[in-house]
Amino acid sequence: MYKNTVSLLDITENDNILDIGYGNGYLLECIYKKTKANLYGIDVSEDMKMEATKRNQVAMRDGKLFLETGDCCDLKYSDNHFGAITSINTIYFWSDAVRGLKEIHRVLKDGSSFYNVAYTKKLARQAFLYRKGI
Repeated sequence: MYKNTVSLLDITENDNILDIGYGNGYLLECIYKKTKANLYGIDVSEDMKMEATKRNQVAMRDGKLFLETGDCCDLKYSDNHFGAITSINTIYFWSDAVRGLKEIHRVLKDGSSFYNVAYTKKLARQAFLYRKGI
């Protein structure tokens, strides 16, 4: 899912990219290796912010990593700020999906894309059973 998402991104070094629910920062790391774009992220966990920051030291050193803790339903960014927005397996946890999607639409530049990648129920169950060894 992560590699496919990165392969779909049509972004440049000057673009601002937002990852919603960045977790340990793996997707941000993959994006930065491809593009050197400005990486923004929002996640509800302060622990994940620390993990993602550690994982993305190169982007941090280059002044291109901007992570925060918070809720995607209340984004603090200006209108039309992002050239792409990603979210992998997080929409299930949003406090208000409709409000979150409205916020994404507001901060996404016209003509840009939101990549909302999520497991189907069937695939999620298969992954769960696989991890349990069933």
